[in-house]
Amino acid sequence: MRSSIRRLLLVNLLVCVALIIVLTAVGVYYLGTNDVDELMDRELVHSTLVFKALLSAIDGREDIDKIQSKLDNVLTDEATILNLAPKNHSRNNSLKDFPLQYQLWDKSGHLILHSTDAPNEPLSNGTVGFSNTFLNNKSWRVYTSYNNQTGNTFIVGARNALQTWLKQSVAKDDIYIMLLTFPVLGILIWLVLAHGLSSLKKVADELATREPNYLEPVDIQRVPEEIASLVDELNRLLLRLKQTLDREQRFASDAAHELRTPLAALRTHAQVALKATDNPEVVTALRKVMSGVERSTHVVQQLLTLSRLVPGSTLDNQTDSDVVNIARETISDIIPIALDKNIDLSLEPQNEHIHIIANGITVGIMMRNLIDNAIRYTPNDGKVIVSIFEDSKSVTIRVTDNGPGIPPKLRARVFERFFRVLGTKAQGSGLGLAIVQQITGLHHGQVKLDSPKEGTGLQISIILPK
Repeated sequence: MRSSIRRLLLVNLLVCVALIIVLTAVGVYYLGTNDVDELMDRELVHSTLVFKALLSAIDGREDIDKIQSKLDNVLTDEATILNLAPKNHSRNNSLKDFPLQYQLWDKSGHLILHSTDAPNEPLSNGTVGFSNTFLNNKSWRVYTSYNNQTGNTFIVGARNALQTWLKQSVAKDDIYIMLLTFPVLGILIWLVLAHGLSSLKKVADELATREPNYLEPVDIQRVPEEIASLVDELNRLLLRLKQTLDREQRFASDAAHELRTPLAALRTHAQVALKATDNPEVVTALRKVMSGVERSTHVVQQLLTLSRLVPGSTLDNQTDSDVVNIARETISDIIPIALDKNIDLSLEPQNEHIHIIANGITVGIMMRNLIDNAIRYTPNDGKVIVSIFEDSKSVTIRVTDNGPGIPPKLRARVFERFFRVLGTKAQGSGLGLAIVQQITGLHHGQVKLDSPKEGTGLQISIILPK
């Protein structure tokens, strides 16, 4: 079963709420101890003072006996009142088990007045003030007061079980209320989560209803900030997919555009060769066919190379590469083309070995395009120099030729795909410098086009960070 964010949040939130309920009940029970004890002490003092004030004006024993008779009927009267209003007092019926108990002792030590359930033994030792006592297997909290005029001792006591019952009652009430509201809380959390996660469903619905070729970014204006980063990464992925699709479509259109002309020329030359009757005419036509095949092959190789260089990607397998050795291998492969045009192709490195952290294969492709371009656009008997030098931070690969060069106003455009300077007679695809720029960018380098200090031609410098 797949995991659910809503289910996960709901369960964990309810567990946390339940834990808080338990901690709250425990906290109410223990933290409320001081409040309940203080409340009971105040009640004991207040009851004692009222009891003392009411009895201070009574001297006769007959009056005291009448009061005692009335006190004996208190429980009966209390039961009658509670039975008349059970709804109002049903929750407090347990309080009848823990009423305050009164005792009045004369100076001779006789119990002359007491509440109905008060014990016959003194609740305290007679010391004025608060005290705790244990009598008849019951613990008491007692307040004692003494009347100096009559010599009577007033004692009011409460069972310690009363405080315990009050604290437990408050804690239970809190737990009951929380448990009753627990299902309601669960429903509210569920609704809030459903509303909060609705934005995810909106994004999913938007993606589900899209056409396969619609790769525009998802609108993040109304997306919550918690999933904004997710949608942003999704938009980046859509952008990369769009770039990949555009590149593939551009590659297909470029290939069709660039191969249409040489293939048509090949067809024409082949037809001429088939119709020719003289060997020289056949040979000439076949040579043109070979030239067309070579041009088509070069275009295909350049297009395939450019298609593999994804803009914005990073190069893998970057290792310690010897740029001078790469240049030597490249020159040895391309030297036949230079010999056909009697071009002086030379390598002038600053040191015998110059190292750089780079992808050696792509650096070799870059050098081949640089040198191949220089040879193609340099007239016969010309000169091409490959210079390599370094400093503490970078390595510079410079290719200088004495060809026609590129006008300064067109140097920014020569990196465009299939762009060629008008009037150029050399065969080419217009992709060489685009490949050079792409590889340089993948290595975080720079490309600079200048004119040589002496004579005519073009000087291209590739600066790669070490």
